[in-house]
Amino acid sequence: LNETIPEIYFYLGRVYEDTGNTAQAIVCYKKAYELKPGSDLLIHIGYIYSQRKNFAEATRYMDRVIKMEPENSKPYFFKGILDSQRDSYPSAERHFKKAIELQKDNDTYHFYLATALEKQNKLDETIESLKRAIQYNPKNDKAYNFLGYLYADRNMNIDESITLIKKALEFEPANGAYLDSLGWAYYRKGEFKRALENLIEAEEQLDREKNPDPVVFDHIGDTYRMIGDIKKAVEYWSKSIRLKKDPKIEKKIREHQNLNR
Repeated sequence: LNETIPEIYFYLGRVYEDTGNTAQAIVCYKKAYELKPGSDLLIHIGYIYSQRKNFAEATRYMDRVIKMEPENSKPYFFKGILDSQRDSYPSAERHFKKAIELQKDNDTYHFYLATALEKQNKLDETIESLKRAIQYNPKNDKAYNFLGYLYADRNMNIDESITLIKKALEFEPANGAYLDSLGWAYYRKGEFKRALENLIEAEEQLDREKNPDPVVFDHIGDTYRMIGDIKKAVEYWSKSIRLKKDPKIEKKIREHQNLNR
């Protein structure tokens, strides 16, 4: 009846996107943009292309926005996301830093910068970025958990690690990843009973979500080993490698199967 209303195409695009028809979503979003141009819509079209693994086209859309609005931080941020998806972490770092230069107080930018820095083993810079994310948004549960797990995994600042992860759990008490982090922090502290309680709870939560995690199984296996239940340890390490092959875990299984005979 009326093909000149941009919102019709925008919301139709949302319906297609939410039902997994991203190709048709792009068609509708492009029509909406023709009727009512806007940089956010161009960025979203680029994002949809990235979901379809068409990174070249996604990048082209981000560059288009940068050319139109060089002071807009969003396209730089999304270029960082695109680089991270392709494991191009030095490039991702540069784009995230450019986004932060344009919008310093955006906690999401600092969080994702931390993810790129951590992949490059830049520990001090990763910690600083996560602290800034928390500074700009004291409710950023992901940053609390990331920093807490980072400390636990590197066996440093364990008491602070536990405090940070508990803070994350205040916001999402049923988050399986956060429960795993807390269990791993208690493992590092040598409190294996408390570690196992949290790790088993993490396993059960992720099982309810139908999203099992090989890292959680590995952590449970390590904890059973420390309390002397080698049979259970091997059982959980085996669960882990069934989901994701890992030579280090396979080695643990071989070594402890011999001990268990």
